Amino acid sequence: MRVSSKQTDTPEYEPVISQRLIHHQYWLWLGLLITAFGGYLILTPVTSPVMMIRYIAAGLFFALFFLLPLTHSYRKLSGAAMALFLAVAAYPFEAPALYLFLIAMIIYSGTVLYHLPRAGGLLLHTALFAAVSAGSWLTGGVEPLLITAVFGLLLIPVFILAFGLIARYEALKEEHQSVISAYRATKRQLVADEERARHDERRTIARELHDSVGHKLTALLMQLEVYRMSLPPAGQGDVDSLKELAKDSLSETRQAVKTLKHHEAAGLAAMIQLIRKLEAETMIHVQLTVRQGALTAPLSGDQAAAVYRAVQESLTNSMRHSGGREVSILFEVIGDTVFRFHVSNPVTDDAPLKEGFGLTAMRERITACGGQLTISKEADRFAIDGRLPLMKEGDDA
Repeated sequence: MRVSSKQTDTPEYEPVISQRLIHHQYWLWLGLLITAFGGYLILTPVTSPVMMIRYIAAGLFFALFFLLPLTHSYRKLSGAAMALFLAVAAYPFEAPALYLFLIAMIIYSGTVLYHLPRAGGLLLHTALFAAVSAGSWLTGGVEPLLITAVFGLLLIPVFILAFGLIARYEALKEEHQSVISAYRATKRQLVADEERARHDERRTIARELHDSVGHKLTALLMQLEVYRMSLPPAGQGDVDSLKELAKDSLSETRQAVKTLKHHEAAGLAAMIQLIRKLEAETMIHVQLTVRQGALTAPLSGDQAAAVYRAVQESLTNSMRHSGGREVSILFEVIGDTVFRFHVSNPVTDDAPLKEGFGLTAMRERITACGGQLTISKEADRFAIDGRLPLMKEGDDA
Protein backbone atom coordinates (compact mmCIF):
# COMPACT_ATOMS: atom_id res chain seq x y z
CA MET A 1 0.00 0.00 0.00
CA ARG A 2 1.35 3.39 -0.95
CA VAL A 3 -0.31 6.61 0.17
CA SER A 4 0.89 9.85 -1.36
CA SER A 5 0.05 13.00 0.58
CA LYS A 6 2.10 15.30 -1.60
CA GLN A 7 0.64 18.71 -2.34
CA THR A 8 1.02 19.81 -5.94
CA ASP A 9 -1.22 22.87 -6.09
CA THR A 10 0.95 25.25 -4.10
CA PRO A 11 4.01 26.11 -6.20
CA GLU A 12 6.79 28.21 -4.88
CA TYR A 13 5.88 31.85 -5.33
CA GLU A 14 9.26 33.33 -6.17
CA PRO A 15 12.64 32.05 -7.34
CA VAL A 16 15.32 32.01 -4.67
CA ILE A 17 17.50 34.57 -6.48
CA SER A 18 14.55 36.95 -6.80
CA GLN A 19 13.76 36.62 -3.09
CA ARG A 20 17.35 37.39 -2.12
CA LEU A 21 17.53 40.44 -4.37
CA ILE A 22 14.30 41.82 -2.94
CA HIS A 23 15.45 41.11 0.61
CA HIS A 24 18.80 42.88 0.13
CA GLN A 25 17.72 45.68 -2.24
CA TYR A 26 18.04 48.38 0.46
CA TRP A 27 21.74 47.62 0.95
CA LEU A 28 22.23 47.27 -2.81
CA TRP A 29 20.93 50.78 -3.44
CA LEU A 30 22.89 52.15 -0.50
CA GLY A 31 26.10 50.64 -1.87
CA LEU A 32 25.49 52.18 -5.28
CA LEU A 33 24.74 55.54 -3.68
CA ILE A 34 27.94 55.52 -1.64
CA THR A 35 29.97 54.56 -4.72
CA ALA A 36 28.44 57.32 -6.84
CA PHE A 37 28.71 59.92 -4.08
CA GLY A 38 32.27 59.01 -3.19
CA GLY A 39 33.41 59.02 -6.80
CA TYR A 40 31.80 62.38 -7.45
CA LEU A 41 33.27 64.05 -4.36
CA ILE A 42 36.72 62.72 -5.19
CA LEU A 43 36.59 63.80 -8.83
CA THR A 44 35.38 67.36 -8.07
CA PRO A 45 37.80 68.87 -5.52
CA VAL A 46 36.95 72.44 -4.59
CA THR A 47 38.02 74.90 -1.91
CA SER A 48 38.05 73.65 1.66
CA PRO A 49 34.94 75.48 3.04
CA VAL A 50 32.82 74.38 0.08
CA MET A 51 34.10 70.82 0.36
CA MET A 52 33.11 70.76 4.03
CA ILE A 53 29.60 71.92 3.16
CA ARG A 54 29.34 69.23 0.48
CA TYR A 55 30.46 66.54 2.93
CA ILE A 56 27.94 67.72 5.51
CA ALA A 57 25.17 67.70 2.89
CA ALA A 58 26.17 64.20 1.79
CA GLY A 59 26.17 62.99 5.41
CA LEU A 60 22.70 64.44 6.04
CA PHE A 61 21.45 62.86 2.82
CA PHE A 62 22.60 59.39 3.89
CA ALA A 63 21.19 59.88 7.38
CA LEU A 64 17.77 60.58 5.89
CA PHE A 65 18.19 57.68 3.47
CA PHE A 66 18.62 55.36 6.46
CA LEU A 67 15.64 56.86 8.27
CA LEU A 68 13.30 57.16 5.28
CA PRO A 69 11.57 53.76 5.86
CA LEU A 70 10.94 54.78 9.50
CA THR A 71 9.71 58.33 8.91
CA HIS A 72 6.38 57.31 7.43
CA SER A 73 4.53 60.35 8.75
CA TYR A 74 7.14 62.78 7.39
CA ARG A 75 7.91 61.18 4.02
CA LYS A 76 7.29 64.33 1.97
CA LEU A 77 9.41 66.50 4.26
CA SER A 78 12.20 63.89 4.32
CA GLY A 79 12.13 63.57 0.53
CA ALA A 80 12.33 67.34 0.04
CA ALA A 81 15.23 67.62 2.50
CA MET A 82 17.07 64.78 0.73
CA ALA A 83 16.61 66.56 -2.61
CA LEU A 84 18.03 69.78 -1.14
CA PHE A 85 21.07 68.03 0.38
CA LEU A 86 21.63 66.14 -2.87
CA ALA A 87 21.60 69.38 -4.88
CA VAL A 88 24.05 71.03 -2.46
CA ALA A 89 26.39 68.03 -2.65
CA ALA A 90 26.26 68.18 -6.48
CA TYR A 91 27.97 71.60 -6.58
CA PRO A 92 29.84 72.70 -8.76
CA PHE A 93 27.85 70.71 -11.40
CA GLU A 94 30.86 70.02 -13.61
CA ALA A 95 31.53 67.25 -16.10
CA PRO A 96 32.68 64.50 -16.14
CA ALA A 97 32.06 63.90 -12.43
CA LEU A 98 28.48 65.11 -12.81
CA TYR A 99 27.69 62.09 -14.98
CA LEU A 100 28.72 59.81 -12.12
CA PHE A 101 26.57 61.87 -9.80
CA LEU A 102 23.58 61.19 -12.06
CA ILE A 103 23.62 57.63 -10.70
CA ALA A 104 22.96 58.95 -7.20
CA MET A 105 20.20 61.19 -8.51
CA ILE A 106 18.54 58.30 -10.33
CA ILE A 107 18.63 56.08 -7.23
CA TYR A 108 17.26 58.92 -5.12
CA SER A 109 14.39 59.46 -7.56
CA GLY A 110 13.55 55.77 -7.52
CA THR A 111 13.63 55.66 -3.72
CA VAL A 112 11.42 58.72 -3.39
CA LEU A 113 8.92 57.43 -5.95
CA TYR A 114 8.76 54.13 -4.03
CA HIS A 115 8.08 55.71 -0.62
CA LEU A 116 6.00 58.75 -1.63
CA PRO A 117 2.72 59.09 -3.51
CA ARG A 118 3.31 59.16 -7.24
CA ALA A 119 2.48 62.87 -7.67
CA GLY A 120 4.77 63.98 -4.82
CA GLY A 121 7.59 61.73 -5.99
CA LEU A 122 7.41 63.03 -9.56
CA LEU A 123 7.37 66.61 -8.28
CA LEU A 124 10.55 66.09 -6.23
CA HIS A 125 12.20 64.22 -9.11
CA THR A 126 11.45 67.09 -11.51
CA ALA A 127 12.56 69.74 -9.01
CA LEU A 128 15.88 67.99 -8.34
CA PHE A 129 16.79 67.50 -11.98
CA ALA A 130 15.68 71.07 -12.77
CA ALA A 131 17.88 72.43 -9.97
CA VAL A 132 20.94 70.45 -11.11
CA SER A 133 20.29 71.42 -14.75
CA ALA A 134 20.06 75.08 -13.74
CA GLY A 135 23.29 74.76 -11.77
CA SER A 136 25.01 73.22 -14.79
CA TRP A 137 23.82 76.08 -16.98
CA LEU A 138 24.94 78.73 -14.46
CA THR A 139 28.41 77.20 -14.27
CA GLY A 140 28.68 77.41 -18.04
CA GLY A 141 28.31 73.75 -18.93
CA VAL A 142 25.88 73.31 -21.84
CA GLU A 143 26.62 69.62 -22.32
CA PRO A 144 25.99 68.70 -18.64
CA LEU A 145 22.82 70.77 -18.79
CA LEU A 146 21.46 68.85 -21.78
CA ILE A 147 22.44 65.43 -20.45
CA THR A 148 20.95 66.10 -17.02
CA ALA A 149 17.70 67.45 -18.47
CA VAL A 150 17.34 64.56 -20.94
CA PHE A 151 18.02 62.00 -18.21
CA GLY A 152 15.44 63.61 -15.96
CA LEU A 153 12.76 63.59 -18.66
CA LEU A 154 13.44 60.04 -19.84
CA LEU A 155 13.39 58.62 -16.33
CA ILE A 156 9.85 59.82 -15.58
CA PRO A 157 8.03 57.21 -17.74
CA VAL A 158 10.57 54.56 -16.76
CA PHE A 159 9.90 55.09 -13.06
CA ILE A 160 6.14 55.21 -13.58
CA LEU A 161 6.27 51.86 -15.39
CA ALA A 162 8.69 50.28 -12.92
CA PHE A 163 6.75 51.20 -9.82
CA GLY A 164 3.49 50.29 -11.49
CA LEU A 165 4.96 46.81 -11.92
CA ILE A 166 6.09 46.81 -8.28
CA ALA A 167 2.60 47.77 -7.15
CA ARG A 168 1.18 44.96 -9.28
CA TYR A 169 3.71 42.55 -7.78
CA GLU A 170 2.74 43.55 -4.24
CA ALA A 171 -0.95 43.14 -5.08
CA LEU A 172 -0.33 39.68 -6.53
CA LYS A 173 1.72 38.75 -3.48
CA GLU A 174 -1.09 39.79 -1.13
CA GLU A 175 -3.59 37.91 -3.28
CA HIS A 176 -1.34 34.84 -3.16
CA GLN A 177 -1.14 35.02 0.62
CA SER A 178 -4.91 35.36 0.92
CA VAL A 179 -5.41 32.33 -1.35
CA ILE A 180 -2.94 30.30 0.72
CA SER A 181 -4.71 31.34 3.93
CA ALA A 182 -8.08 30.35 2.47
CA TYR A 183 -6.60 27.05 1.28
CA ARG A 184 -5.27 26.24 4.75
CA ALA A 185 -8.57 27.22 6.36
CA THR A 186 -10.45 24.96 3.93
CA LYS A 187 -8.16 22.03 4.69
CA ARG A 188 -8.52 22.59 8.43
CA GLN A 189 -12.29 22.70 8.04
CA LEU A 190 -12.20 19.51 5.96
CA VAL A 191 -10.19 17.66 8.62
CA ALA A 192 -12.53 18.94 11.35
CA ASP A 193 -15.63 17.92 9.35
CA GLU A 194 -14.24 14.43 8.77
CA GLU A 195 -13.46 13.99 12.45
CA ARG A 196 -16.92 15.25 13.38
CA ALA A 197 -18.51 12.82 10.91
CA ARG A 198 -16.52 9.91 12.34
CA HIS A 199 -17.48 10.94 15.85
CA ASP A 200 -21.18 11.14 14.93
CA GLU A 201 -21.00 7.75 13.22
CA ARG A 202 -19.38 6.15 16.28
CA ARG A 203 -22.07 7.59 18.53
CA THR A 204 -24.79 6.33 16.20
CA ILE A 205 -23.32 2.81 16.20
CA ALA A 206 -22.93 2.92 19.98
CA ARG A 207 -26.54 4.00 20.41
CA GLU A 208 -27.78 1.22 18.13
CA LEU A 209 -25.73 -1.37 20.01
CA HIS A 210 -27.05 -0.12 23.33
CA ASP A 211 -30.68 0.13 22.25
CA SER A 212 -30.95 -3.11 20.26
CA VAL A 213 -28.29 -5.65 21.20
CA GLY A 214 -27.96 -4.50 24.80
CA HIS A 215 -31.69 -4.52 25.49
CA LYS A 216 -32.18 -7.89 23.81
CA LEU A 217 -29.36 -9.46 25.83
CA THR A 218 -30.90 -8.05 29.01
CA ALA A 219 -34.29 -9.52 28.03
CA LEU A 220 -32.59 -12.83 27.25
CA LEU A 221 -31.04 -12.92 30.72
CA MET A 222 -34.42 -12.31 32.33
CA GLN A 223 -36.06 -15.07 30.28
CA LEU A 224 -33.24 -17.48 31.09
CA GLU A 225 -33.68 -16.74 34.77
CA VAL A 226 -37.43 -17.40 34.53
CA TYR A 227 -36.75 -20.60 32.63
CA ARG A 228 -34.11 -21.69 35.20
CA MET A 229 -36.53 -21.21 38.09
CA SER A 230 -39.08 -23.44 36.33
CA LEU A 231 -36.61 -26.33 36.14
CA PRO A 232 -35.72 -28.84 38.84
CA PRO A 233 -32.35 -28.26 40.55
CA ALA A 234 -30.72 -31.02 38.53
CA GLY A 235 -31.38 -29.24 35.25
CA GLN A 236 -30.45 -25.70 36.28
CA GLY A 237 -26.71 -26.11 35.65
CA ASP A 238 -26.97 -25.90 31.86
CA VAL A 239 -29.12 -22.77 32.12
CA ASP A 240 -26.58 -21.18 34.47
CA SER A 241 -23.91 -21.70 31.81
CA LEU A 242 -26.12 -20.00 29.24
CA LYS A 243 -26.70 -17.12 31.66
CA GLU A 244 -22.96 -16.64 32.17
CA LEU A 245 -22.45 -16.60 28.42
CA ALA A 246 -25.21 -14.00 28.01
CA LYS A 247 -23.75 -11.90 30.85
CA ASP A 248 -20.31 -11.95 29.21
CA SER A 249 -21.86 -10.89 25.90
CA LEU A 250 -23.73 -8.05 27.60
CA SER A 251 -20.57 -6.90 29.39
CA GLU A 252 -18.58 -6.93 26.14
CA THR A 253 -21.36 -5.03 24.37
CA ARG A 254 -21.37 -2.35 27.06
CA GLN A 255 -17.58 -2.09 26.84
CA ALA A 256 -17.82 -1.71 23.06
CA VAL A 257 -20.45 1.02 23.47
CA LYS A 258 -18.22 2.84 25.95
CA THR A 259 -15.22 2.54 23.65
CA LEU A 260 -17.15 3.86 20.66
CA LYS A 261 -18.44 6.85 22.61
CA HIS A 262 -15.02 7.87 23.91
CA HIS A 263 -12.84 6.56 21.11
CA GLU A 264 -9.66 8.43 20.23
CA ALA A 265 -7.57 7.56 17.22
CA ALA A 266 -4.55 5.42 18.04
CA GLY A 267 -1.73 3.73 16.20
CA LEU A 268 -1.31 4.34 12.48
CA ALA A 269 -4.75 5.94 12.21
CA ALA A 270 -3.66 8.65 14.65
CA MET A 271 -0.42 9.17 12.72
CA ILE A 272 -2.29 9.63 9.44
CA GLN A 273 -4.59 12.14 11.14
CA LEU A 274 -1.50 13.95 12.46
CA ILE A 275 -0.03 14.14 8.95
CA ARG A 276 -3.27 15.49 7.50
CA LYS A 277 -3.51 18.08 10.27
CA LEU A 278 0.05 19.30 9.65
CA GLU A 279 -0.60 19.51 5.91
CA ALA A 280 -3.70 21.58 6.64
CA GLU A 281 -1.85 24.02 8.89
CA THR A 282 1.49 24.24 7.06
CA MET A 283 2.89 23.87 3.56
CA ILE A 284 4.78 20.68 4.34
CA HIS A 285 4.70 17.93 1.67
CA VAL A 286 4.50 14.37 3.07
CA GLN A 287 5.21 11.21 1.06
CA LEU A 288 3.70 8.39 3.15
CA THR A 289 4.41 4.74 2.27
CA VAL A 290 2.59 1.96 4.17
CA ARG A 291 3.69 -1.52 3.16
CA GLN A 292 1.71 -4.73 3.52
CA GLY A 293 1.12 -5.78 7.11
CA ALA A 294 1.96 -2.42 8.69
CA LEU A 295 -1.66 -1.36 9.21
CA THR A 296 -2.48 -4.54 11.14
CA ALA A 297 0.80 -4.82 13.04
CA PRO A 298 0.07 -5.94 16.65
CA LEU A 299 1.68 -3.02 18.46
CA SER A 300 1.08 -2.54 22.16
CA GLY A 301 -0.43 0.70 23.43
CA ASP A 302 2.96 1.95 24.61
CA GLN A 303 4.60 1.04 21.31
CA ALA A 304 1.92 2.79 19.25
CA ALA A 305 2.25 5.89 21.45
CA ALA A 306 6.06 5.84 21.08
CA VAL A 307 5.83 5.61 17.28
CA TYR A 308 3.25 8.40 17.21
CA ARG A 309 5.46 10.72 19.28
CA ALA A 310 8.51 9.83 17.19
CA VAL A 311 6.74 10.72 13.94
CA GLN A 312 5.36 13.90 15.50
CA GLU A 313 8.80 15.00 16.70
CA SER A 314 10.34 14.14 13.31
CA LEU A 315 7.81 16.27 11.45
CA THR A 316 8.32 19.13 13.90
CA ASN A 317 12.10 18.96 13.44
CA SER A 318 11.68 18.94 9.67
CA MET A 319 9.59 22.13 9.74
CA ARG A 320 11.93 23.83 12.21
CA HIS A 321 15.37 22.94 10.86
CA SER A 322 15.00 21.75 7.27
CA GLY A 323 15.37 24.21 4.42
CA GLY A 324 12.91 22.17 2.33
CA ARG A 325 9.31 21.23 2.89
CA GLU A 326 9.37 17.56 1.93
CA VAL A 327 9.26 14.61 4.34
CA SER A 328 9.22 10.89 3.52
CA ILE A 329 7.61 8.44 5.98
CA LEU A 330 7.72 4.64 5.71
CA PHE A 331 5.88 2.02 7.80
CA GLU A 332 6.60 -1.68 7.27
CA VAL A 333 6.75 -5.06 9.01
CA ILE A 334 9.94 -7.13 8.72
CA GLY A 335 9.55 -10.91 8.98
CA ASP A 336 6.32 -10.68 11.00
CA THR A 337 8.44 -9.92 14.06
CA VAL A 338 9.63 -6.30 13.76
CA PHE A 339 7.74 -3.09 13.03
CA ARG A 340 9.90 -0.47 11.31
CA PHE A 341 9.29 3.23 10.74
CA HIS A 342 11.60 5.50 8.76
CA VAL A 343 11.32 9.29 8.53
CA SER A 344 13.69 11.37 6.37
CA ASN A 345 13.87 14.90 5.02
CA PRO A 346 16.40 16.93 2.99
CA VAL A 347 18.81 19.28 4.79
CA THR A 348 20.81 22.18 3.42
CA ASP A 349 23.38 22.88 6.14
CA ASP A 350 26.59 21.01 6.87
CA ALA A 351 26.37 21.31 10.65
CA PRO A 352 27.29 18.14 12.58
CA LEU A 353 24.50 16.01 14.01
CA LYS A 354 23.54 16.92 17.58
CA GLU A 355 20.80 15.21 19.57
CA GLY A 356 18.68 17.74 21.40
CA PHE A 357 16.03 17.15 24.04
CA GLY A 358 13.40 16.03 21.53
CA LEU A 359 15.58 13.39 19.87
CA THR A 360 16.83 12.14 23.23
CA ALA A 361 13.27 11.76 24.53
CA MET A 362 12.34 9.95 21.31
CA ARG A 363 15.18 7.47 21.77
CA GLU A 364 14.21 6.88 25.41
CA ARG A 365 10.58 6.10 24.47
CA ILE A 366 11.58 3.61 21.78
CA THR A 367 14.18 1.95 24.04
CA ALA A 368 11.64 1.67 26.89
CA CYS A 369 9.41 -0.35 24.53
CA GLY A 370 12.24 -2.76 23.71
CA GLY A 371 13.09 -1.16 20.39
CA GLN A 372 16.03 0.54 18.72
CA LEU A 373 16.35 4.02 17.22
CA THR A 374 18.99 5.15 14.73
CA ILE A 375 19.48 8.84 13.93
CA SER A 376 21.73 9.68 11.00
CA LYS A 377 22.71 12.50 8.70
CA GLU A 378 24.25 11.54 5.40
CA ALA A 379 24.85 13.68 2.32
CA ASP A 380 21.84 15.96 2.05
CA ARG A 381 19.29 13.98 4.11
CA PHE A 382 18.46 13.62 7.80
CA ALA A 383 16.92 10.27 8.74
CA ILE A 384 15.32 8.63 11.77
CA ASP A 385 14.94 4.83 11.70
CA GLY A 386 13.08 2.99 14.46
CA ARG A 387 12.41 -0.72 15.02
CA LEU A 388 10.07 -2.30 17.56
CA PRO A 389 9.46 -6.00 18.33
CA LEU A 390 5.90 -7.05 17.55
CA MET A 391 3.66 -8.58 20.19
CA LYS A 392 3.27 -12.33 20.00
CA GLU A 393 -0.12 -13.97 19.95
CA GLY A 394 -1.49 -14.12 23.47
CA ASP A 395 0.56 -11.18 24.79
CA ASP A 396 -1.32 -8.48 26.67
CA ALA A 397 -1.34 -4.96 25.30
